[in-house]
Parts: sequence; C-alpha cells; structure tokens
Amino acid sequence: MKLAPRALIVWIILSLIWGTTWLGVKIGVAVLPPFTFAGLRFGISALALAALLWWRRNWLPASRAQWKLIFWLGLLQIGLPFALTFWAAQYITSSLTAILFSVHPLFVMVLAHMFVPEEPIQLRRVVAALCGTSGIVAIFSQQLSFGRDSVAGSLAMVGAALCGALANIIAKRNVQRLDAITNTMWQMLVGAVFLFALAALAEEPTAIRWTMRAVLALLYLSLIGSATAFVLFYWLIKRVDVTFVSFIPIANTLVATLLGWLVLGEVLGMHTLVGGALILLGVVLASLPHRQMNRATARDSSGSRRSPTDHEPKSATHATWE
Repeated sequence: MKLAPRALIVWIILSLIWGTTWLGVKIGVAVLPPFTFAGLRFGISALALAALLWWRRNWLPASRAQWKLIFWLGLLQIGLPFALTFWAAQYITSSLTAILFSVHPLFVMVLAHMFVPEEPIQLRRVVAALCGTSGIVAIFSQQLSFGRDSVAGSLAMVGAALCGALANIIAKRNVQRLDAITNTMWQMLVGAVFLFALAALAEEPTAIRWTMRAVLALLYLSLIGSATAFVLFYWLIKRVDVTFVSFIPIANTLVATLLGWLVLGEVLGMHTLVGGALILLGVVLASLPHRQMNRATARDSSGSRRSPTDHEPKSATHATWE
C-alpha cells in the first residue's frame, strides 16, 4: 500500500474527529440515557444526510443486494458496537474500555488475511498493532482497577471490537458498489432504529434531562462525529488497506488524551508520554508502504500483460451479497 497524500490527510482528519468525540460522549451520557443518546446521535446524522441526498435526488440503493449490505453494515458498524460499548461502560472503567477496544486492528488483520486476498498478515503490521495497544495500556495504566471490573462488560467490549472489524471487512469487500453518502445515511438509520429499540426496552424516557452542553454535544457528535466522519471513512476505505484504516481507533485514543490535557487540564505523566510514543510508533509502522503484486498488471510467462478479466477470479471488492 502506498498512501496518497489526500488519503493520509483524510485518515488524520478522522483520527482527530473521532478523538474529540470521547469528550462529547462524556458530556452527553452525564445527563442522557446511553442507548437513547446513541440513537439520537445517529438518527440526527441520518436526517442530515437524507436532506443532502434528497437535494441530490439520489438517495435509494439500487438493488436488493445493496439493501442487504446496508442492513448488515448498520447493525455491525453502528447498532451492536455502540450498544455494547455504552452497556459495558456501566460495569468497567473507561480506561479498560479503551484498552479492550484497541484489539480492533488485530481482529481486522486476521479477518483481512482470511477474506481480503490483497491484504495478507504482515509481521510489521502485527508489531504496529501491539505497539499501539501497549501504548494505550501505558496511558491508562494508573487508572486501571481490575478488582471491580465485570467479566460481562469486558467481553462486551471485545465483542464491540469484533463487530467493528467484521463491518470493516464487509465494507472493504463491497463498498465499491455503493455511494458513500447513500451508504452512510441508510446505515445510520438502521443503527438508530436498533438503538432506539434497545432504549425502549431498557431505559425510562423520564430519565432524559436536557442541558445546553448536552444539546451542543449531541449536535457535534451527530453532524461532525457521525455524518461527516462516516462519509469520509467510506471514502477512505475504498482507497487504502482496511488494516491501515483499523488503526484509527488507536490514533484517536492519543488525540483524546492530548485533548484532555489541553482542554480539561489533565496531567500528562511519564506513562502518558511513553504510551503516546508507542502509539505513534505503531501508526508509523502501519503506514509504511509494502510491496504488493498488482494482479491486474501481472505478466504471464510470455512476458505480455495479462488482462484481469482473462481467467482471473473476481476481485474481493466485487464480492456480492446477492
């Protein structure tokens, strides 16, 4: 993979945006029930994108296969991971939540090796993921309290990371067939309906308390942290290895830590500096280019260029959900 400058810029923007969303979530869940808050976040995002698609007059997926793809992405990318993450937050510390979710790149690497032929497991990427995870452990090491942690909450976070990894692989194999905005809008609508259903089952409507900070946090998370960010995410995943995209959660943890220092006045101790250095090392290792055969331009034994359509299997990006 050789990163184009524009793709690298989008990757950095996503890391910055999703790094700031932790602050918005923290503000919102202080006064709003978690499933309701998450449902509102993605419901507002879907409405904003629906308005844009209506203006473009292009807002319906073109086939039954695309509807099926959107349903699974909405469930695995938004509905289940956010439900599990918010539920787990009731039983485990935020530090352990971040550490457990940082296994996400490792899941993506294994699944990509199995289902995306162009992305076999590379030792350098495994080392990069371990560096990033070690950095997160170092940053939160002084906040961990394993004695009070719930096994169910911990398993929920690992499940959230696995759901996100599955969604990334499905998107990589199929997203070329979808418009980024159309995909994002319908996917968020599916996720919002799922989260609202959970809220109806598990939460009391009377528990909702609106404050100006909560409203601003909700709008930021909906319009920037979700609508804008996920459109950029699907633009990016078409153009770079899904394994490299999976390192965004690790990078945004570093962004969130620095934001806490700059905005909330949190102290950056030696453990934070060491953790930040490990995360940066992991990101650098993950972004280094590697040699990869381009099957579309591979030469046959006669030395002539071979067409990708001549006796060649369909690319993974064209795998269908028919």
